Amino acid sequence: CLLSAFLLGLVLGRRRRRLASSAGPVLVEAEANVSPALLEQALSFVPFQDWLRKLQRHRDSFRLQRVTVQSVDMFGKKVGFVKLKSEVYDRDGDPLAGICFLRGGSVAVLVILESESGKEYCLQVRIDNVCTVQPQYMALPAGMLDGNGDFGGAMAREMEEETGIRCDAKNLLDMTALVYGEEFEGMYPSVGACDEFIRLFLFRRRMRQEEILSLEGKLMGLREENEKIKLCLVPLADLWHLSPDAKGLCALLLYSKLKEAGRL
Repeated sequence: CLLSAFLLGLVLGRRRRRLASSAGPVLVEAEANVSPALLEQALSFVPFQDWLRKLQRHRDSFRLQRVTVQSVDMFGKKVGFVKLKSEVYDRDGDPLAGICFLRGGSVAVLVILESESGKEYCLQVRIDNVCTVQPQYMALPAGMLDGNGDFGGAMAREMEEETGIRCDAKNLLDMTALVYGEEFEGMYPSVGACDEFIRLFLFRRRMRQEEILSLEGKLMGLREENEKIKLCLVPLADLWHLSPDAKGLCALLLYSKLKEAGRL
């Protein structure tokens, strides 16, 4: 484990630890608002561990010297987000922008429903989005990963929760894996400050026209997680100009290019 090399206990003021790396010791600090218990949870948070592994794997390009954990947001008893500031230098010894919002990977699915006449609809979700202050923002069904690496299983669960459509993971096509293989984890939507990657899946099903139309306006989501989701249908051919959702636009591009290449 990367964190097994942490030394030192707590000191007055900021909480500090040191970890060993291939480039030498790295100082890890926590702001005063981050308790010792929260710091321990942040350091064992899977996205933080993954971030450290990547830095070590690419140590010729990134030299980490210091990490300051600024805040930790909990989802119940689990860590949801970690905000940190890092001191990192490039291969020439120059400093790099090191503010990171760690949340880990996500999954999203392009749901295409085809009627008997051959008309294709894309099933979208509408939510009141606080971050963008967009009422009834339209996007692909999506959700966060739980850190176990089961991308297809996570997507199948999220799709059922958000759309009510049940499917096995084997019926979901991981378009990012088909295009990039193991080279990239997924699509990176905001590399300026966030580690998030998104695996983009495809789900296609042929249904009766009345079954498809019955999904319009259906309320879904887990209320205990403050989810209030309304389903909506969009003609697949019109999705590109009806929604600004980055997940949807990227999924649509991969789908179109894979079809062009004869790989679907």
